[in-house]
Amino acid sequence: MGIVRSMPNTPASVGAGFTALFANPFVTSEQRKIAESFFNACGKTHWVTKEAGIDKSTVVTGCGPAFVYEMMQEMIRSAENLGIEPATAELMVMQTVYGAVKLARNTGTPIKTLQHHITTPGGATERGLEEFRKWQFGGTMDLVFQATEARCKQLGANTSGNSIAVTDFLKPPQVFSQAQSSPQSNVTSNLDNRPKP
Repeated sequence: MGIVRSMPNTPASVGAGFTALFANPFVTSEQRKIAESFFNACGKTHWVTKEAGIDKSTVVTGCGPAFVYEMMQEMIRSAENLGIEPATAELMVMQTVYGAVKLARNTGTPIKTLQHHITTPGGATERGLEEFRKWQFGGTMDLVFQATEARCKQLGANTSGNSIAVTDFLKPPQVFSQAQSSPQSNVTSNLDNRPKP
């Protein structure tokens, strides 16, 4: 039976998700297209060549939104400590993160280059970035990702993960409708069993 294992993330609920996909050797090219079209409706997809790639993707894209929210919460808290009203601080951070991502996506400019454009030598941004590096923000992120990956592997040892059986299905609409409602279909989705972020 052709099995496609998937790992979508929560932004998929607003059409901005990322789903890592892995196909076993029995999945045909047509079946890969079906699975891909299923998840492309929720955002972006990426095929990994080894099943272990699902765990690595989970670290970055499955758990990643929570890490982004953690940083945003800290930015909001720090803004409040500067004397900015809570509601205004949240609006500022939300729009700043949204705008930074949109600028990177829309222009295709490397993130490092965008950062350089903002960082005037001897200026305020450079001084703030010095604190990031002084406290080894990059090293902290490495530790976060490593710990998360280790936990994913532990959880993966106790579950078969998320999979969709695509055997015998030729049209994407059949995948949608039967995965949602038919207990007798060959389509199964074990999304509730995915490693929790």
